[in-house]
Parts: sequence; C-alpha cells; structure tokens
Amino acid sequence: MLKVVIIFFLLSFIFFTSQVKISNKDCLKISTEVETLFYGYPNNFIITNNTDNNYLLNISGFLGTSNIYVNKERLLPIKPEFSSNPMDWNNEECKRNILLIPKHQTVKSVLHINVIRGFYEFDDSKKYEIDFETTHTTNSPYYYGCKKYVDSLLNQGYKIYDGKLKGKLELILKK
Repeated sequence: MLKVVIIFFLLSFIFFTSQVKISNKDCLKISTEVETLFYGYPNNFIITNNTDNNYLLNISGFLGTSNIYVNKERLLPIKPEFSSNPMDWNNEECKRNILLIPKHQTVKSVLHINVIRGFYEFDDSKKYEIDFETTHTTNSPYYYGCKKYVDSLLNQGYKIYDGKLKGKLELILKK
C-alpha cells in the first residue's frame, strides 16, 4: 500500500510540475496542451473557468520575462529586442483576439505569451528549456485599442482575467 501511495505521489508531482501554473485566486486554470513551448509560433492552451463569472482575456496580452537554458546553463541574447507600441485593432480584430471564457466552461485557445526578450543564436541539435513568468492585467484587453469592445463586454457582466502564468517548459525551435 505504501508503494502505491509513493508512486501516486511521484506521478502527481511529475504531472503538476510540468504544467504552466497560474498564481491568482484560482479563478481560471490555464495549462499547456503539451509540455513544450514553440519559439516564434502560437501555442495552444487549455483555459478552464470553474467560477460563476464570465471572463475575457486578450490572447496577446500576456507580457513577461524568461530565461532560456541549454544544458542547464542560461543562454544570453545576442541582441536585445526593441520594444514598439502596439497597433490599434479594428472592431473585428478585437473580437478575434479578445477571448471569452463563459462560466463553468473549458476553452482551448492559442495564447501569445510575450516572454522572450531579445534575439538568440540557437543550434537545432541542442535542447532548450524556458523558465518564464508572464502577467495578464485588467489593462491587457485595452493594449490594442479595444476599449469600446471590452467596455461593452464589461457592461454585459464579463470580468477581465487578472493573473500570472509561470512555468518551465521545453522550448521547441521548429514546429
């Protein structure tokens, strides 16, 4: 019996530590579909809303930082990334990029988590890991000029997701 408990504990630990975690009030559970993050590509996430509220989030509104590792050693960028101001989305772009998560529903969606700062020199023959933390705030849905659309959703009773994603995943260079 003790062996079964230990095996269950170890399997649970491996499963839960390989997922992306959120560190907010458990309003939404956000996890990766697979245990990897694709460099330069959209990544699929599973968002579960176990609350009595409808939520919205900007799929491009996760901004943060990361460290990239190769063979357990931190890789430094060869050139820093230049920041730019986001463009204004029109109403259709706002509707496509502001994700609605109804109460008690699970949604699968692409999230563009903006955590890689700088340009890196990668070697296709090596394995990379990314350790990241990114935040989505109550201002995130407004980043691209969607004030009118977001405010209309808030008037309908939607709440804006406010939380962090953090995790350590394998970084895949090619899809």
